[in-house]
Formats: sequence, structure tokens, C-alpha cells
Amino acid sequence: MSSRFARPSARLALFALLLSACDCGSSPTPSGGGGSSGTSTDASIGTLDGGDAASNGSGAVVPMGDGGTRTEYCEGSGPPVLVEGDGRTLCTGQLAGTVFRRAICTCGPFSANGGLRTRSFDSAVGMSMDLAGGASVGVNGLFNPNGAVDLGGSLEIGGSQAVLNGDTSVHGKLAVDGEISFAGKALVVDGDVVANGKVQGGSLSTTGALHVPPGAVVSAAGAPTPVYDATPVADPCECGASTFLDVAALVRTYAEHNDDASVTGWNPGVATNFSDGDSLDVPCGRFHLEGLAGTGAFTIRVHGRAALFVEGSVNVGSLSVVLDPGAELDLFVEGSVTAISTLMLGSSDAPRKVRLYVGGTTLNLQGASVAAGNVYAPHANLTTGGSGLVLHGSLFVGSVNPNGDLEIHYDRGVTASASECEPPQGCTSCLDCGGQACNAGACGSCATDADCCSPYVCRQGSCTLGVAIE
Repeated sequence: MSSRFARPSARLALFALLLSACDCGSSPTPSGGGGSSGTSTDASIGTLDGGDAASNGSGAVVPMGDGGTRTEYCEGSGPPVLVEGDGRTLCTGQLAGTVFRRAICTCGPFSANGGLRTRSFDSAVGMSMDLAGGASVGVNGLFNPNGAVDLGGSLEIGGSQAVLNGDTSVHGKLAVDGEISFAGKALVVDGDVVANGKVQGGSLSTTGALHVPPGAVVSAAGAPTPVYDATPVADPCECGASTFLDVAALVRTYAEHNDDASVTGWNPGVATNFSDGDSLDVPCGRFHLEGLAGTGAFTIRVHGRAALFVEGSVNVGSLSVVLDPGAELDLFVEGSVTAISTLMLGSSDAPRKVRLYVGGTTLNLQGASVAAGNVYAPHANLTTGGSGLVLHGSLFVGSVNPNGDLEIHYDRGVTASASECEPPQGCTSCLDCGGQACNAGACGSCATDADCCSPYVCRQGSCTLGVAIE
């Protein structure tokens, strides 16, 4: 993400946050796990300094983004996380529109001991789960699932090989920067097939053309006559070091600069060693925890527009996030995440309202069979248990290594927050425009699919995630 986004007047090269609308009336405080509790207050944590900073209560001016005070933060609306780093500003509605535009994106291999299925819905307009298109998959490395694959969207693979060990259906384009192997299996594609290598398998059915390099071997029953013009397939997921959000640095910043002091009884150490059944109430604002670890189940109840920054790694038996109407949560974890039995970040009916950002190298959901939330963990390897996992939301991870079947119910509504950000001052690519077209240095309407960030396609001047599948 190379451009400057909303609010270019921000001048501190530090991260700051805006989330979505909240009610800043009286708010509960932490409870359980030996933590203290008390009556909350909505007093601001200091005065503004040019709209870019606030006091932490001790008189020191610190970066707080969104105007600075907790009161102004809570009166705000829109997506929004405003991220400031290295002289750039970024509304994280744009970030969500970029990194969560697929059901799954992996910076490395997808190597599963089971199958993969994706479907999508749009909680922003109240749709229930259906067979709508848009649940695409992007893999920068090897794609090697050991089971049936049924995708409600396109499949793009930047690695040198796709090894399909089960019958495979792709409801969109299939593009591989190498060979496609599906020995004795059926491959059905609702769109073009692009392979930068040989295509060999049982049977191939496609509604589009088959593109391969000159001289490439094509050996599959029913395959159409190849078009010998294939070119390299780019990595679909933005995984360069310059594009990563530095989650750990963000947590360290907000461990020092936050709204903790504005809520009577807030205890940042309340969850460092919790007991089964403990819970934490998070009011509107930006808060930090010294850790999140313990045995059994822990619940975070969110009562407004909130961001929570957790030092270290999260290690829990079960973690649930429960949202009040209108509430949303962006959860930032400095290290890794392990949830032995359950990870339910919000409702399975509206997972777009919770975003989890992980700075560590492990995302361990070994015991979970159902999970919810949108997870950004570009350095982490996702592992699951043998019973399989159904995730309501999306994944942007380093690699995927599930021990059973993986099913993703992708909430297309998570990308809508990009449209709520202020337009950027300029652009160099569609990535600067939340996936929309960049024309002559300005975000605008698309004319062809090539104007949009894949897997978006151009429909009536707008980049969209696709059409319904009957």
C-alpha cells in the first residue's frame, strides 16, 4: 500500500486509529480475572494539538489520530482507522478494502490435509448466506489441497504449481504461474484457464479459453484447443515488506498512548492470567491490555467504537467477542494467537464488524470447528484441527496448513468500508483506491476489468466482486 490516503494534514509518523460509529454514553469497565471495576467516565483525555495529538493526562502530547480526545473519537463515524507511518496516512477502511477482498489470501503455500470450499454473502445489506460469487482465493505459493475444492469465486496462484488431489470447481477464472496437475480428477472452471506451464489431469471443462505458453503440454479429456499466449501470473496477494502493516509497532505505540486513564477502573493487566468464564467490557475508545492468556473461555463485550491493543501473544481456551448494536472492534495483537477450542470474533451473521490484526508467526485454531472474524496475519501460519474449520469472514495469512477441510463464508460487506474513507489525494494503482480504478493519478470509474484490482471486475463503471452463481 504505497499511497497517501485520508487526512494528509496529519504530521506525526505514528499509527493512529478511527473505527466506526459509537454511542458514548455510560460505558462498562473490565471485570473478572481479579481486575477492578468501576463507573466509567466520558471525559476526554486531554486537549487537542492541531488535531493531530492529545494529552495522556500527564500533560505529554501523544499521537491519537482522530482529533485526539476520547470524546471526539467517540463522536466520530465512518471506518476508520487512520494509520500514519513513514510520512504516509492511510484510512484503514482502504486497508480492509485491499487486504480483505478475497475469502483467503496467502503470502506462501496453501497445503491442506483436506478440501477447501468458499461461498460469500453481504451482511452490510442484510443478506443471509447464499451462493453469490466473490469468494475468491489467492495463493502466492504452492496450492496443494488434499481433497475436493469448490470455490465461489476465482483462484489465482502465483506459485509454480497447482496440485489438485480432488475434484475441483472454480466459479471464476483459474490462473496459475506454473503447471496444473489433477491426475484422475475433474476440473470445472466457469471462466478462462491460464497456466504458465503444462496442464495434465483427468478431465477439464471450462466456459472460457485455455491459455498456455507456446509448446506447453495439454493432456486432459474435454480440454479445449489451447491458445498459446499465456504470460506469467503475478502474485495475487500484496506481501512485499513495504506493504505490511507493522502490527507489533502499532501495539507498542498504543501501550503508551491510549484512553485507559479516562475510564475509572480500567486495568490493563486484567486478562494476563484469566480464569474460565471471565470477561472484559470495552467502552468506546482506544485501550490496551498487557496480555491476554488463561484457561477456559474469555469474553470481550464491546459497547461502541473501539480499538484494543494487546501486548505479547494471545493464548486462550476460547475467545469470544460480543458486540452491542452499532459497535465494532479492531483487535491488534503484538504476537501470535492460539485458541484451543473457539475463536468467535463477533457474529457469524456479520463478521465484517470485527478485524483481527496479528503481528506474530502463529495462528493456531487446532480445536476450533467454527470461527468468525476477518484476520490479517501476514507472517503467520494457520493451523486447524482434523475435524475441519468453518470460518465466517476472511483470511490474509502467511501460509495455510489445515489438518482437515476448510470452509470460508466470506462477508463481502467488509470491503464496503473503503468507500467511507476520504478520497486519496492521488494514486498510482488500484491498490491506492481500495481496489477501485486509478485513472491518470485519480481514483475513479473503471472501463475494463484490467482497471480493477483482481479479483474485482468492472461492472457499469465500478469494480465489484462478481455475480451470483445459480
